[in-house]
Amino acid sequence: MSAALKNLNEFVFDRELVIQQAVQASDRVVARQSGAYGFAVRAAYSMTKGLAPNMMHTLVDGLLEDFLDVLTPFYHEALRANMPIGRYMVSNKIRIADALLSITDVREQQEKSGMLKNGYRKLRPRALERLAEAAPELGELLELNIPAEFKPGLGHLLPVSLAI
Repeated sequence: MSAALKNLNEFVFDRELVIQQAVQASDRVVARQSGAYGFAVRAAYSMTKGLAPNMMHTLVDGLLEDFLDVLTPFYHEALRANMPIGRYMVSNKIRIADALLSITDVREQQEKSGMLKNGYRKLRPRALERLAEAAPELGELLELNIPAEFKPGLGHLLPVSLAI
């Protein structure tokens, strides 16, 4: 492995495949929501997908680079800790969820509609919880797309600059 640390965006060799995997991961996270809140989330998600079938694809496509840029420092931390990325994502799920939401926080700041801003602010605490719950899927998505020679948890592959 090169001594230079990689940005996760460098591992997106098939953008459409990564987007498809991310949408499928979102589907799994929504499907496992339980209780009254889970029922409401599943119903809203299903209705939205029925009305706008490509909405999740468009959303992931528009946020992919930003998400991968935000996740890159966590990938580097996992490398330094020599911990598999999936396990690292789960053990740092709140930090990672908060970092991902920082992207939509910036977009909320730029939003002109007071109604949308207020709605976002009300939903953000729940979004933090939901994103944290998605850590296993996020870790799996990264595991699928990081080439073996760049995966954390394989100590013998760490560059000397990281192993010290």
